[in-house]
Amino acid sequence: WTKASEHLMAEQRKPEIEEADLAPMLLDIAAFGENDIKALPWLTMPPQGNIVKAHNLLLTLGAIDEKGCITTLGKRMAALPCHPRIARMILQAADQLLKGVACDIAAILEEKDPMGETAGTDLALRITALRQARRNKQTGRWQRIAQIAAEYRRMAHVAENNNDVAPTDVGMLVAYAYPERIAMSTNNIGGYRLASGANVTLEQNDSQSAHEWLAIASLNNASTSAGRVFLAAPLNPDDLDDSIIRQRDNVAWDSKQGCVLMQTERRIGKLTVSSKPIHNADNEEVINIICEAAKKDGLSMFAWSETDVTRLQNRVAQVVAWHPELHIPDISTCHMIANAKDWLPLYLDEGGHIKSTTAELKKLNLTEILWNTIPYETQLEIDRIAPTHIAVPTGSHIRIDYRQGAETPVLSVRLQECFGMERTPCVDDGRQPLLMELLSPGFKPVQLTQDLESFWQGTYFEVRKELRRRYPKHYWPENPLEAEAVRGVKKF
Repeated sequence: WTKASEHLMAEQRKPEIEEADLAPMLLDIAAFGENDIKALPWLTMPPQGNIVKAHNLLLTLGAIDEKGCITTLGKRMAALPCHPRIARMILQAADQLLKGVACDIAAILEEKDPMGETAGTDLALRITALRQARRNKQTGRWQRIAQIAAEYRRMAHVAENNNDVAPTDVGMLVAYAYPERIAMSTNNIGGYRLASGANVTLEQNDSQSAHEWLAIASLNNASTSAGRVFLAAPLNPDDLDDSIIRQRDNVAWDSKQGCVLMQTERRIGKLTVSSKPIHNADNEEVINIICEAAKKDGLSMFAWSETDVTRLQNRVAQVVAWHPELHIPDISTCHMIANAKDWLPLYLDEGGHIKSTTAELKKLNLTEILWNTIPYETQLEIDRIAPTHIAVPTGSHIRIDYRQGAETPVLSVRLQECFGMERTPCVDDGRQPLLMELLSPGFKPVQLTQDLESFWQGTYFEVRKELRRRYPKHYWPENPLEAEAVRGVKKF
């Protein structure tokens, strides 16, 4: 045991076991009955980040529970003098043959790869070569690994076995030692995503890149987007139990698809193994999810750019600027998005059907919704202070344009419809004269004025000359205040 323990403790120092400095210690502490590492009399407390990593690893391996207390499996792992990852792999092996494979994997990971990078990343190929060397009693470059494997077998009470191995058995065992390194193809040749969320790559001509699922035993830069795989084995997810594959109901907003995703998923970390739709999701939960999603994706979820919505927001904002004492509710896009839970639920349930897609949400009448957030009495005040339209002498009701950032509302109207209008129309109980944008018969701007009376007396005659030339069939009277206002061409 002394010699075996020396090798096994050496294994804990290998770079492949990233958390080796703290994971074994935390497992020993948990086995001792203590789940609060800070309660121990440290001369120097280990770095908090390393403690968290080790705790998360043991939790993933099933050695401890959420509170840090050791589990039944953890007690069995702690009884083996090796790193928790290797202990988990050996204990997962269901029979003597698989335990022998686990011992060979552990030995190969402990030493430098005798076959080198030119042999690709196939871990099963290394095991086959090791077993062939043992079978022929010519271990050569495999001697050191063969010795370590023998020590692991003595520890696990396993006889030597040199039969061929199934690559997926190798992958299954590696998956239990390194569950966060289970990888699924990204559909880019050689590209994989790990259960941890990181991306890794293989050479495109590597035989392992043909597999959809891999269990990765050795890599570098796993925390970056360009991690490189050194050793791996193909994996059949159906070989994994519920300790690795977790089933959960996923009801969440999918920004890319623009809808609430409702499905039961079998997942390995951040990888989805399989999924099926949920048809009886709780309506209240779906509504809450949409309201939360609005805080992030609200600009794209609803039709804020609709002209009527913008006009209403600008009109109300103008009244707020003129009369802050009215305490008008904020109906700006940013405010409405941030507080979607206060108004959105009222408009999502349509006879039991929840509007849960962007296509449905964009059909919501935002103009009506925004207006309804304002108390009725305040609505009346807004309509009185800032009407939407104003009548001109022809009887036409022309829309007033309350433009964002503009101090003065604009009335864009054809000049001919204003014949007979003596003074500039006003809003806000006569306090705010409109900016008149007088248009030609072709709706082209010809004059801006806030003093219509002065315009008729002076500038009109210059404008009249140009308009008579451009629109000779139209009526351009010498006395516009006594002339009949017209919408189109007047016979004369």
